Formats: sequence, structure tokens, C-alpha cells
Amino acid sequence: MGEVWKDIEGYDGYYKVSNEGNVKSLDRIVLGNRGSKCRRVGRPMKLRVEKNGYVRVALSSDGKNIKFSVHRLVGIAFLDNKKGLPEINHIDGNKENNNVENLEWCSSRDNQLHAFASGLQRKRLGSELHQTKITEDNVRDIRNMWGSGKHKQYEIAKKYNLHPQYVSLVIHRKRWGYVL
Repeated sequence: MGEVWKDIEGYDGYYKVSNEGNVKSLDRIVLGNRGSKCRRVGRPMKLRVEKNGYVRVALSSDGKNIKFSVHRLVGIAFLDNKKGLPEINHIDGNKENNNVENLEWCSSRDNQLHAFASGLQRKRLGSELHQTKITEDNVRDIRNMWGSGKHKQYEIAKKYNLHPQYVSLVIHRKRWGYVL
């Protein structure tokens, strides 16, 4: 089929995106600093890989640069979104592969499930979470203290600097249920 180019929505006549994930500016006349007209020659745009792994490009309009994810530009231009889904998924899991054949519209939930199923993301548990206040060992201690019948929930909560309701959730395995 070869590389096919389409206008980028909102930037018609200024930029195009291809089915292979490339972006280019188009030849055009712009106003210079002093109101004079200048001819700009179209060129391939620099694509940058961000820290999160997604490829982005900066498009300029009215003197403002706005960054866009290339996979979304490709998806909007080339993929039908009859169901009105909000996200674009990389089928092979490679965030740098923005070929239209590798992209699909999906729900946020489906996108996350795909990330877990393909091993791109793994579920973090317990002490791996940055906001946790206790460890797996603390959970075992809390359950042992409660199970002995010698301690009240508020005493356990005070010892671990937790809210008594949270201690109840730990005891009844509504939190940290995977810890034996």
C-alpha cells in the first residue's frame, strides 16, 4: 500500500500524518516578525520519545507549540472510531511502533487489561505501592495480635499509626487479602 498522508485535524494545510507514524509540515506562507510574508518549506518533523515511552511531536499554530502523541494522531486520521472509544492501544505493546496496522481504538479498561496480559505492566501489591504505611510482616502481626484476643483494634491501630477502620479492613482481609 505504501505510505499514505492525511491532514492532521485542526492543522489542515500545515501538517500531515502518515499511516506509518511519520509527521511532516507542509510548504506554506507565514507572517514574519514585522508583518512580512515568509515562505516556509515543509519538512519531516522531529519525533521525540518521552520518558513514558510514547512518541510525541510538537505542532505550532498561532505562535503556540502543542505536543501531541503520534499514535493518537495516526488513530484519529486513519482508524474508524464508530463506538466512540477514548484510547488508542498499541497491539504489539511497542509504544514506538505507530504504524496504523499496530493501533486500535479501545476503552481505558481494555487498554489496561492488554498491558497486564502482555506483561507491559504488572500489578503492584502491598509494600510495592508508594503510599503504603505497612509491610506484609506488619499485616501478619496485626492479624496475630487480633487473633490472640489480647488486643483491641484501636490499640493495634495506635501501635502502627493507622486508622482503626483500616485495621478492621486488614483483619477481615478486605485489604492485604493475599497475605497469609
